[in-house]
Amino acid sequence: MRLHDYIRQKRLLAVQRGLLRGAPSVKAVALENGFWHLGDFALAYWTLFGELPSQMRSRAARGEAEDLSPKHSAACDDCCAS
Repeated sequence: MRLHDYIRQKRLLAVQRGLLRGAPSVKAVALENGFWHLGDFALAYWTLFGELPSQMRSRAARGEAEDLSPKHSAACDDCCAS
């Protein structure tokens, strides 16, 4: 995995945690994690998790959300290793 991909995946995992914790908006948590182009961000999130960040936020607000596991890689070692 390229360094750029590793860093992006770590940032996307941070966004997911923010959404699960009730971030005020998708835009806010995306910007907080360094995603400036929201269309590119949404596509990257969907590619990794299989749903749009707005879908995760909606499910989290209803109390129905759980972590979606990305394709396992070195980037998720600290969140997936128990």
